[in-house]
Amino acid sequence: MIGARRHLTASLCCLAVAAIPSFARAAEVALQDAVNCADFKHNPDGSWYTKGVTVSYGSNGNQRQINYFGPATITSKDGEIFTVLNEKCAAGH
Repeated sequence: MIGARRHLTASLCCLAVAAIPSFARAAEVALQDAVNCADFKHNPDGSWYTKGVTVSYGSNGNQRQINYFGPATITSKDGEIFTVLNEKCAAGH
């Protein structure tokens, strides 16, 4: 009986792991789509402020995550996220 349980458990684990890649392929998210403008505040100097935000994006094999655990100021030095915030979240967009 114990051997049968181990075999069933091992089979279910393999099935679960085999199913993960097909779900991941379906979850391709662009950075622009992952950014929630309500999580960011545009400062008068052009920078952005956020606190306690995680942005997850990418595709299978190229998954990325940006974590802001505490208060953070985002400037042009922060690259793509700064560009996306200006294009998607700045006033008039």
